[in-house]
Amino acid sequence: MIMHAIQNPIGTKRLREIIKKKKEARIVIVVDDHTRAAPKEEILGALTEEIWEEQKSISPCSWLLARTHRQMKKK
Repeated sequence: MIMHAIQNPIGTKRLREIIKKKKEARIVIVVDDHTRAAPKEEILGALTEEIWEEQKSISPCSWLLARTHRQMKKK
C-alpha cells in the first residue's frame, strides 16, 4: 500500500520524475523519531526504492531525524 501511494501520488508527479528534471537536486528525507508510531521501515524502504535510480546521478541524499515535540503521554 505504501509503495502504491508513492508510485501513484495524487495531484503531483512521481518523486523520480521530479528528481530527473532537477540537475542539481538535493534530497532531504525527514524521519519522525521513535515516539511516533509509524511504519518507518516500510516508508523509508519504499522512498529509497522510488528515488534510487535517479538519485545515483545527483547529490547524496540526507536524512533528518525530527524531534520537535514532547513525548506522547499514555492515557
